[in-house]
Amino acid sequence: MEVRDASNTLIGTGTADVNNHFTVTLSSPQASGNNLSITAEDSAGNTSNATSWTVTGTVQPPVIDAILDDVGLIQGNVKGGISDDPLPTISGTAQAGSTVNLYQDGILLTTITLLPGETNWSFQLIVPLTPLAHSFTATATLGANTSASSDQASVTINLLTPGTPVIGAVTDDVAPYTGPLTNGQTTNDNTPTLSGTAGANNTVTIYDGLTKLADVVAGADGKWSYTPGTLSDGSHSLTITVTDITNIPSVPSEAFVVVVDTTPPTKPGIDTITDDVPLLTGNVDKNTATNDTTPTLSGHAEAGSTVSIRDNGVEIGDSDGRRWRYLDLYTDKSAE
Repeated sequence: MEVRDASNTLIGTGTADVNNHFTVTLSSPQASGNNLSITAEDSAGNTSNATSWTVTGTVQPPVIDAILDDVGLIQGNVKGGISDDPLPTISGTAQAGSTVNLYQDGILLTTITLLPGETNWSFQLIVPLTPLAHSFTATATLGANTSASSDQASVTINLLTPGTPVIGAVTDDVAPYTGPLTNGQTTNDNTPTLSGTAGANNTVTIYDGLTKLADVVAGADGKWSYTPGTLSDGSHSLTITVTDITNIPSVPSEAFVVVVDTTPPTKPGIDTITDDVPLLTGNVDKNTATNDTTPTLSGHAEAGSTVSIRDNGVEIGDSDGRRWRYLDLYTDKSAE
């Protein structure tokens, strides 16, 4: 069997089997409407009259499988979503041997010719997309036939991420000290309140180190606040990120460190009371009279703690440190 096209070019041969059936694979793709002729030749060299056959058929529309983002904070298939890659790669499948016509926002962007047997295609944009929504479609051409358009694939380009956020304040509301804490300060409040500002209705995510504590949504005025559950005693490194309506998160804020300490210091002790007024000088025993109206007290307490000295409940002095001394006490009063 010989198959020839309208120009009498041989485009395929085959042999009939014992059941008079034959199969011929054509050497080139044929468009719908092409006229072919088929002849048979026997073993003696006799050739039959030609049988005419007109090609009919359609080309299948291509499929856009993915819009691939490989830069920035958002990566992967962003088809139908948001991308921060202005030069994404568009990829898909089409009928083998066809030419894919790729359109961006209705304008022909490029053509991609597939080899016989090849069905996958891709194209990385060379002109950056502007920061707004874009759509992509494709058709496939095979011979004189062009397919219907593919389904539309869209992407929204957003190159603006939220700026680096700042924790506005961390507030202690447990006495004796209340009010804003400074970065690195020790506090006895294990539920301090974090607050600040972000874009209106943006999502603020709070972290303690690598542990996510919560998501809170800023109000229409951009203000937000969050009070955590009980923080354990010790150092806590608090940071936030802000995510806007495009779901692109910011970089983390600078860490705000608080050191939680809710354990009372150990009980202080008075080691000596010293008299330095003659005639009797030196250590004064408990309940012993002295003519020194300003004896010196010294003792021990937890390192870094403040020792408060009271006379019948009235504070008359304080001192800092592991070892402490305090002068100018009245000897006719008891110190505790």
